Amino acid sequence: MEQVLWAVDLKLTHSDSLAQMKLMKYVTNGTFDPERSIFQVPVTVNKPEPTLTISRRRKTIVQEEPPPNPYRYAIFSSRLQHSNLSVIHYSVFFQMCRAHGIGFDMKEKAGTIFCLVDSYKKEFLTMMVMSDDLQGSLSTFARNLSVIHQEISAPNMQGRSNFH
Repeated sequence: MEQVLWAVDLKLTHSDSLAQMKLMKYVTNGTFDPERSIFQVPVTVNKPEPTLTISRRRKTIVQEEPPPNPYRYAIFSSRLQHSNLSVIHYSVFFQMCRAHGIGFDMKEKAGTIFCLVDSYKKEFLTMMVMSDDLQGSLSTFARNLSVIHQEISAPNMQGRSNFH
């Protein structure tokens, strides 16, 4: 018996996921293989000469470090909302992020990228975290949300948020 699948009412539009993927490709100069769901970035390796240590008993060659991982795991949310973001200037927001070590390393091609979504109300934000391991991406994303929420929420002015 042959099965047939019908797709009805498709919305062929530019999605948030596609926009984030294009941003990832632009920032890292990476490539995405949709068949294997793998995102790979070109990683430059500075190969130092192997060190030769000579002792009286034996000659040993110090092992080189393994090459950097070219694969990246990305976590993103395109609909982060906090009402207190509207009262903070973007320069202050980014300065606060730098003070807490939230940023993107162009050499490692890993870190946090922000997209400013709404220039009028400024309550919405997109955040993407890229790392060479999944656990690192998830923990960095959670830490960033916690830091941002703590910094922009005063005890007497909690505001509305979906940072839970």
